[in-house]
Amino acid sequence: MAKFTIFEQITALIPNSIFDNLSVKFKINRFTKGFNAWDHFLSMLCGQLCNSQSLRDICFSMSLGLHNYKALGISKLPTKSNLSYRNSHCDPAFFEQLYHRLRDYFGQHLGIQNLPKLKGTKIYALDSTLISLCLQLFDWAKYRQGKGGVKMHVLLDFDGYMPSYVYMSDGKVADNIAAKTVPIPSGSVVVADRGYMDFKLLHQWNQADVFFVVRCKDSQKWDIEKKLPAKGKNIISDCYVRPEKAESAVLYEGMLRKITAIDPETGKQIELLTNQLFWTAETISLLYQKRWEIENFFKSMKQRLRIKSFLGTTANAVLVQFWISLITMLLLKVLKAKAKYAWNLSNLVNAIRAALFTRIALFPWLDFPKAKQYDEKSEDGSQLSIFT
Repeated sequence: MAKFTIFEQITALIPNSIFDNLSVKFKINRFTKGFNAWDHFLSMLCGQLCNSQSLRDICFSMSLGLHNYKALGISKLPTKSNLSYRNSHCDPAFFEQLYHRLRDYFGQHLGIQNLPKLKGTKIYALDSTLISLCLQLFDWAKYRQGKGGVKMHVLLDFDGYMPSYVYMSDGKVADNIAAKTVPIPSGSVVVADRGYMDFKLLHQWNQADVFFVVRCKDSQKWDIEKKLPAKGKNIISDCYVRPEKAESAVLYEGMLRKITAIDPETGKQIELLTNQLFWTAETISLLYQKRWEIENFFKSMKQRLRIKSFLGTTANAVLVQFWISLITMLLLKVLKAKAKYAWNLSNLVNAIRAALFTRIALFPWLDFPKAKQYDEKSEDGSQLSIFT
């Protein structure tokens, strides 16, 4: 039997130096009244891992599961009022910076997911998802008449499939408008759906030496400059094009490449637009297929962690919970990457929730989860029975 619980061993992965340095930078422990930033963070992390339905649930789980809470460096167990106050007043930028620092720290464990032909090239998927909120409770999150919501805009790094940039906006903000403020490194590739088919945005990316692969809108008309051989599996056509409308051609000056391919999942034709004139059409098509990873990321966040329902109604509380949910996802992916057993993320989440406060050695358990931990017989060798 291990000395520490699964929860304690997971939190031990977080370097104290990173947390402490940020605490000093943001002066996050001022006016804490004994319930400091570390206490707050671990309480909310526990809430994510336990799938707690309320602040009271978090307090209950912490009080029952952590018999020796001081071993974790916790100075005070949470109360409902402590958590509510900290969620409403703690600077969300602290947890945003903590996420990015931890992502840099754990980056080597997340694995490289680049396509073989594009090694050394950073690839990102850009998309957004709407998180619906009750307008009566979240009156600041106006989306439509009688409906509330916020949008989560994510730039997903294909190295580890974790966000390198996240922006929370009003639910009304269009994808192509929000994308103009997303920092994309020069020389990288961004893959996006048709919501980002905006010639001003594409021109901005092209000027910044960013390669893009975007799905075309069905209504867009083109002047074909040159037809190329349609080489590759599922490739129907490949050609250099310019926008047919003069006003569109003014917004984007330069040659574009349009590739028509068969989507292997649906069997339908899709038209892809790119400013990369030299890669094979099959590579461009494969890049767009990999865009589905961002949909898997949104699905995992919404189904496995708590970002669809929030434990506070202020904008501050929503942001704090959101960033801690991202840190939780990061820790889960690190565990999945380091384990020898081929965990499915959903099974890993369920297993950790079931064993969160048990005293089992974390990584031996992750490597061999089906191994028998205890002998079924008693110490004297006799078989135990409920009928004796």
